[in-house]
Amino acid sequence: MGTLDDEHAQQIQMTYLVLTAIWTVMLVILGSRTSHPYGLIILLFPYLVFALAYFNIHGSSPEVEERYFAGQVFTVAIFITLPLLVRATDINHGREKYMLPMIMALLFTILSIIDFWVPAWWLSIQQHVQKGLQTMGLTLVVYSLYTFYVETRNVNLRPSTNAR
Repeated sequence: MGTLDDEHAQQIQMTYLVLTAIWTVMLVILGSRTSHPYGLIILLFPYLVFALAYFNIHGSSPEVEERYFAGQVFTVAIFITLPLLVRATDINHGREKYMLPMIMALLFTILSIIDFWVPAWWLSIQQHVQKGLQTMGLTLVVYSLYTFYVETRNVNLRPSTNAR
């Protein structure tokens, strides 16, 4: 099991720096919507994931990368969760608060499942970008679910039975 060469490891590290910058821009776009302390902690999760990848990539190998990129269960989970969130916003009439994170989560997820045809030496970089986008999308879904729960935990979400 050989390790990645230094040049390739540095390219992957640069990829995680770019992903960190993209996540930071996304947080700026979200702006004042991040009002709950635990919500803020949730939004810091990609920084932790990207930092771990950045600092541990030199100990990685092609075999480890192959194992790491084996599963795509995430995309199925997010496409099941997003309709639930849309329904939740209809119930809560707080659409503007939840729609931006959901749309961004969907955007990151869609971008993560697109396979671009790249030269063989870029395939590993592409896979790291896809996993980074999935991390961002999943974080936004978790953040949206948490925010919805906090905002509506004292609200009756059942439809009225008095409708005629």
